[in-house]
Formats: sequence, C-alpha cells, structure tokens
Amino acid sequence: MIRCFNGKGLMICARSLTYLSIFDPDCLGAIVTRDLSSLVKASVILSSDKFNFPIDTIVYGHRLLDGLSHAITLELHAPLHKLALERGLQTCPMISNLTRLVLGDWCMTADFYPLLRILQSSRKLIELNLKLKMEECSICKDSESVLLSSRATSLNTETYPFVDRIKIFCGKDDPRVSALVQALLPFINPDGKICIQRC
Repeated sequence: MIRCFNGKGLMICARSLTYLSIFDPDCLGAIVTRDLSSLVKASVILSSDKFNFPIDTIVYGHRLLDGLSHAITLELHAPLHKLALERGLQTCPMISNLTRLVLGDWCMTADFYPLLRILQSSRKLIELNLKLKMEECSICKDSESVLLSSRATSLNTETYPFVDRIKIFCGKDDPRVSALVQALLPFINPDGKICIQRC
C-alpha cells in the first residue's frame, strides 16, 4: 500500500498474507490490522504530515500493530512527534515470532519507553537496527508529554530478550546515541555486539 488515501478507516484482515508494506498513507481514519497469522515480514512507514486523525480515534480505534504481532521481520518508521505507533503499543499483544526489528526515530523518547516496550514484547529477538535521521525538537518533547500519564510506570526487565546484534545508524554528531547505548547495554548478549554507523 503506497501513498494510499484512507478517508474512513481501514481494516486489514488476511490469514494467508505473508508480506505487508504500508508506505506513507494519507489517513483520516484509523488503520486496524488483525488475524494476520501467516505474516512473515511487515514494514510500516508513516510520514510527518499525512497520518493525522482525531485524538479519540487514535486512542480508541487505532490498532495498527495488533496484526503485526506474528511477523518474523518488522520495520517501523515514523517521525518523532507522531504518537500513532506508540499508542498502538498500549494494546499490542506479544510479538512472539519476531527475530529481526528495524525502528526509526519514533522510539527515541527521553525515557526510551517505546523501544523498551517493544523489546519486552519480542522475546525471540536476535537483531535490532535503529535508524535515526531526525534531531530532537520542541514539538517532539511536547507531544511526548501527552503520553506520560498513560505510560506504564515501570517495565519488567526480567522479560527482555538478550539480543545478539544491535546496529545504530545515526548522524555524525547525534547527541542521543550515548544515552541510547547505555539503555541497550543490559539487553545485549554477553557475546553480542553493538555497532554504530555514523554518516
């Protein structure tokens, strides 16, 4: 689904579907995925200005991540100030088959809650790639504060996976990387490796 217009909401329900890609949708209604039990690979890329719908729709109707829980490889990108993916984490079930995960800037909140929450739901994870392209901005911080009251006060670190490979793609002088590495260190295998590729 490439740059599709979604005016009233969309439900994707297909038990035999093995690959799903949603790229830059123009959304006025919620996207719901469910019963994608054969899904192997999924990619969701949301732009900065085309994934906007009323706050009550996001909170109560947005279940974009639910059907992606069967995927083995998952890629999720969104700008820092978009809340849709993080709100989906509130209802997302355990991502029981996931071994490879690629995340964009949306997981880079001050407390890394989205990143840690999705790690907690992905106990078989082997490889994690983080692709950071945006700088932190005041809009992002303001948007993040909207979710603070609804976030879990703590996450159970005993249920995290121990990842073999973590690769961070970032700008040459991205100041967020040091804190990100410190947050990830407890969850890398003793023989695992964290690589940083700056561009």
